[in-house]
Amino acid sequence: MAKAKFETRWSYALSYGTKEDPHRSGMSGGKDTLGETIADMFKMVTYYLSLGYEVTGVLHESCAKCEGAGRVPLKHRKMYQSKLCPACKGVQPSEPIDCRRFSMPVGIQITNDATVTV
Repeated sequence: MAKAKFETRWSYALSYGTKEDPHRSGMSGGKDTLGETIADMFKMVTYYLSLGYEVTGVLHESCAKCEGAGRVPLKHRKMYQSKLCPACKGVQPSEPIDCRRFSMPVGIQITNDATVTV
């Protein structure tokens, strides 16, 4: 992963569903740092796994100024116009990280009161 010279933000996208329809629905989120984002993602992965869904995920790093769009709006214009982001110059700081499919280990069960039984 290339080291960015500008401020970045991390986010994740989860897709969850059944064996017949594995990408039935999805959700996304993010935090200030990569570590906090991964912790939040695994909290949500655990939640959807405990409901019996199959879960896949992707981590994204994007420019904090343009939120990954590569362009920022021009100021003082009546119609929407944009210019190349001065921070990232339209280049993504890194490739998305594909987390593949998550699964609950055999014999582990999570109950509603957040207790884990083996």
